[in-house]
Amino acid sequence: MNTGTEMIEKISSLRPGDKVNITWSHNGAEKSSSATLKAVAGTYASIKEQVVEQLGASFETLDSKQAAALHVESGVIVKNLGEGILSQQTRMKEGFIISKVNNEKVATVDELKDALKRAGNSAVITGIYPDNPGQVYQYALNDLDGRE
Repeated sequence: MNTGTEMIEKISSLRPGDKVNITWSHNGAEKSSSATLKAVAGTYASIKEQVVEQLGASFETLDSKQAAALHVESGVIVKNLGEGILSQQTRMKEGFIISKVNNEKVATVDELKDALKRAGNSAVITGIYPDNPGQVYQYALNDLDGRE
């Protein structure tokens, strides 16, 4: 039987969205159940929902006028690049326009988030820089769920 301290240590190593099996004894009978850990304020937050924050940048949907000027259909602009997965694992610069995640087109920030949620542990981000729209760049991201 785990002590309270052992249970706290085990739970603290998990993340919101992780499922845990719980076994307890009640009136001499052993019972078990499973639970999904929640984030603050009772909202469910899977690891993938946190990925966009962990990228370390803000994003903006490319408007149609900008897209036409660059001869692209659509995309998402990388803004305010700071500390995070993008700066740690790539040489991506602010202004990069993301057009695909794992070969799936992304036209809005919400589509970018959804594509990253579906990406699994790694993703390849494809896009262009506005000053060189004829050159396509790809950046590989690994360990998106933050686990080694």
